[in-house]
Amino acid sequence: MNLPSIVDGEHADRKLAELIYFPTGGGKTEAYLGLIAFTLLLRRIRGQGTAHEGRGVAVLLRYTLRLLTLDQLGRAATLMCALEELRRRNPQELGNARFTVGLWVGASASANRLKDVHQALTDYTPGRTDSPFPLTTCPWCGEAIKIQNIKLVDDDGKPTKKNFARAAVYCDGGACLYTEAKVPGLGLPVLFVDEQIYEEVPSFIVATVDKFAMMPWRGDAGMLFGRATHLDDNRAYGVMESAPARARPLPEGLLPPELIVQDELHLISGPLGTMVGLYEAAVDYLCEHPIGGPPSTEGHLLDGHGAEGARADPGTLRPTDEPLPAARDPRRRQLLLTGAPRRARTALRRRRRPRPRASRRIGPHLRAAARGRAKALQQERRSKAAGRSVHDARRLLQQPARARGHAAPGRGRGAQPRARHRGGEEAAALRRAASVGGEPKARDAGGAHIAASRPSD
Repeated sequence: MNLPSIVDGEHADRKLAELIYFPTGGGKTEAYLGLIAFTLLLRRIRGQGTAHEGRGVAVLLRYTLRLLTLDQLGRAATLMCALEELRRRNPQELGNARFTVGLWVGASASANRLKDVHQALTDYTPGRTDSPFPLTTCPWCGEAIKIQNIKLVDDDGKPTKKNFARAAVYCDGGACLYTEAKVPGLGLPVLFVDEQIYEEVPSFIVATVDKFAMMPWRGDAGMLFGRATHLDDNRAYGVMESAPARARPLPEGLLPPELIVQDELHLISGPLGTMVGLYEAAVDYLCEHPIGGPPSTEGHLLDGHGAEGARADPGTLRPTDEPLPAARDPRRRQLLLTGAPRRARTALRRRRRPRPRASRRIGPHLRAAARGRAKALQQERRSKAAGRSVHDARRLLQQPARARGHAAPGRGRGAQPRARHRGGEEAAALRRAASVGGEPKARDAGGAHIAASRPSD
């Protein structure tokens, strides 16, 4: 059903989003992996003899959760190993550049820079189980990937600890096709470092939806959408860097992604769905090309109203006057993606103003002075509070008993207060005075002073 729109760039179905609705374990992943393989091979065949050679990101596979992304990366890597083996057997039809898959997620799951991988390899000690490489086994033969199999190499493919250009992961299996002896300097066709992904521009990107939020802040992200100026046998160059003399110019850049697969669509809801919808318009615009827009495949919409082969027009991606269908119409389902708000451009432009350099230089002195002043004020408040407590206790004890007490119930206005009530006030005054270090004198019922005595040692 999707093959005609993949082959024909002017096909009407390129404006539709194909929806795969099927229970868990029914083969949805295998279905879109087959479509991805067809797309990658077709682009390479058509790209022979052109400046871009059919290279660049052709497929975007997006997930909502990083754990799901890492789980599906193994299947995607197995597919790329098979395509790479086909390319090595038919370089005349599929080109000299290898097929690769790139893991584009947050720094907690994959490294952003090659020096982060170098630091992880340097700090590794026996007994640790963590690894900068996201896969634990070889996607081709199933052999365990050890930390010793991850190496940093230079432009010539030789291991180095200083001028490394990319990370290569090899397999130790003797019969595997991706050992260091068989593919020196390359290794498995899996890119897991953001810096290397921007340079080599893999054919297939596995990402999370939140990673696209960094597009406005990272210029190198444009390389994933064909914004390249030069190309050589190993990598591509964009506007963020200068290309060497050996690189070939790209008058029209690389081709943008042709297929977007959104897996686990039912998880895009709430605030996450709002953010995804905000960047969906930008992704759709970056994928535009004169040959036609990218077709989309949405998966796993579990709402109880889907139908086999259901199609939906993503009306929020482009303005349309077509009315929305009924909310519970089983014949058609609308994929509702929240569009960008009116003031989204203003929100994206907001940046925190940097402080002037002068304030940064005198900042420590100002902070030290402020801390000293705050400490002095705190001590002053404590002293005043202690003085007020002593003064209040002394004034209370010096008042006559009639003024200090209250008339007992059932007695006249001039009646003396009860002893227990008067004694309670005096005891409270003594406790307050003792808390601040004072020792006021109490009075008896007749007004004579009673010295506060303390037990002998």
